[in-house]
Amino acid sequence: MVGYFSKEKHSEESYNLACILTLPPYQRKGYGKFLITFSYELSKKEGKVGTTERPLSDLELLSYRGYWTRVLLDILKSTRATYLNRWRSTTPLSCSMSSF
Repeated sequence: MVGYFSKEKHSEESYNLACILTLPPYQRKGYGKFLITFSYELSKKEGKVGTTERPLSDLELLSYRGYWTRVLLDILKSTRATYLNRWRSTTPLSCSMSSF
């Protein structure tokens, strides 16, 4: 076991995560972010939108910042790739170093 998270079955505040713990030998290896991702995937499957219980500990805050930074960067990267692919497919000009 590397860690665990707990979740309330019925939360009036729509919490998707009550507690998260990664055991010390496994910290800073991505398991905390994996557990955060898993808790959001469970919430999606249940058709619920939620957040973690407050207040966050210092380590939870770091984990959530890292998680959301990665999520947003992945979205921006995929949006940029989609935009560039559309732009390339609609641009009639092509340039090749061999033509110089």
